[in-house]
Amino acid sequence: MAYILECRHIDKTYQTGKLEVPVLHDVNFAMEAGEYVAIMGPSGSGKSTLMNIIGCLDRLTEGELLLDGEPVSQLSEKELALLRLRKVGFVFQTFQLLESETALGNVELPLTYAKVPRKERRAIAAEALEKVGLGDRLEFKPSQLSGGQKQRVAIARAVVNHPKILLADEPTGALDSKSGQQVMELFRALNQEGVSVLMITHNREIASYADRVVEIRDGVLLDGWRPTTPLPIPSVQPEDAVAAATAAATAAAAAVAAAAAERPASVSPSSPILSAPGIQVEEPGDGFFDDVDEEPTEDLSEGFFDELDEEEDRDAAAIIDREDADKKAVGTLRAKGDGEAEKVATLLDKGDSEEEAVTAKMNGEAKSTSAEAFDTDKTPATGIPAGGSEEVDT
Repeated sequence: MAYILECRHIDKTYQTGKLEVPVLHDVNFAMEAGEYVAIMGPSGSGKSTLMNIIGCLDRLTEGELLLDGEPVSQLSEKELALLRLRKVGFVFQTFQLLESETALGNVELPLTYAKVPRKERRAIAAEALEKVGLGDRLEFKPSQLSGGQKQRVAIARAVVNHPKILLADEPTGALDSKSGQQVMELFRALNQEGVSVLMITHNREIASYADRVVEIRDGVLLDGWRPTTPLPIPSVQPEDAVAAATAAATAAAAAVAAAAAERPASVSPSSPILSAPGIQVEEPGDGFFDDVDEEPTEDLSEGFFDELDEEEDRDAAAIIDREDADKKAVGTLRAKGDGEAEKVATLLDKGDSEEEAVTAKMNGEAKSTSAEAFDTDKTPATGIPAGGSEEVDT
C-alpha cells in the first residue's frame, strides 16, 4: 500500500539567540493511506512540533518529509499553502473558529480559498455540517455553540475539501468526556470512509481509539503498538438497556419458579439453600413483571446526536442568558454614567454662568472706580485744572 506520509531522519532545532534548543531527534515514521494513527506523548515531548512539521506549518532542520509521495522540504511558502489547502485538514484543541462568522461561514472558508463559486460552496458546507449533526445550526455563531458543537464545526471545516490526511492536535483536550466520545466516533466514521487520520494526544484512553499508537519521548519516536481491544463506542441506548434488563430478570424469575416447583435432582430438599430456616422459595404468580414496561430498541442511525445536542443547547442557552444579563448590567451602568455625565455638565454650565456673573460684576466695579479716579476737570495725576499750568518758583 502507498504511504500518505513519510518522515525520514527528521531533526528540528530552534535557535534562540546563541542558544540552540533541539526538539526532534532522527524521527523516522511512515503512515499508509487510510490508516488511523495516534502519536502519544507527555507535554514537552515534541509531539506538537512534529505535527506542525507534518502539516507544513513549520520547517524541519534536517531530514526529509514526503506528503502523498511529494517532497515538501524545498517548497515555497505559496506552494506549501496550496498543498495544505488541497491535501491537509486541521482540527485544533481550541477550535480556531472565526467568532464573527456563523458555523456555515466558518466551514465555507477553505472552499472560498479554493475559489469554489458561492452558491456551490454554501451547499457543500451545509452538507458537511449536516454530516456532523449540525444541520439545524448553520446560522449559529461560535458564541452560541457548546464546546462539542464547536469542535464538530471545526471537523466539518477540516474535511470539507476532502483532504488526503486529517491532522488532529489534542482534539478532545477542551471537551467533556461525552463530547470527546462523540468526536472520536466522528474520526472513526471518517476513517472508515477512507480518510487518513493522524491524531496527537497525551491521553492513552483517547489514543486507544486509533488502529496504531506511536509514542514519543524527549523528541525521540519510540516503537509503536496496536491496541488489543480498541475502546468501543457504546451502542446501546438507555431504553435498550431497560428492555434487556427486564428480559433477563423475567428469565431468571422463570428459572427460579421452575426450580422451586419441580425440585430437580441437582437441588435436593435438604439443600442448605432451600432448607435454611426462615427462607422460603415462592413461585411468582402470573404477571409478576407486568408493571415493568419493555421499551422497544431504537435505530441508532436516527437521532445519533439528539441527546447530546439537547444538553449542549441547555449549556448554550445558559451562556446566552448570562451574556444577556451582562449586557443589561452594562446598559444600566452606561445609563447611570450618562446620568452622572449630565449632572456634571449641568454643574459645569452653572459654574460657567456664575463665572460670567462674577466677571461682569468685576468689570462694572472697575468702570466705576475709573470714573471716580479721572475727574473730567482735572488731569489724573496732578489734580491741575485742565488746560492750566503749574507755576514754578525760580
